[in-house]
Amino acid sequence: MANEMGFDFDLDKDRTMCGGAGGKQFPIYKSPEQIEFILESPGFRPYSWKSNVFFTLEQPTILIGRKNFLDRFVVKLDGKNRILEINANT
Repeated sequence: MANEMGFDFDLDKDRTMCGGAGGKQFPIYKSPEQIEFILESPGFRPYSWKSNVFFTLEQPTILIGRKNFLDRFVVKLDGKNRILEINANT
């Protein structure tokens, strides 16, 4: 996906190690510029922001995490009633 977005990395120089689930370490690569995230839902105004993202060779998508993504939201999960509610953290 990084290549599709026009980002190229030096796999040694640009590498940062990150810890994942179970303590496994893997290399990540920070986007050299910010990308825009846009959340859209019918009947609501779009919510957007810009942030750097990270990539890894171990999966084909961008990595999102707490900083610059999850910190922006309050998430409510109610499995019994099949409700997922996501609100902007103001």
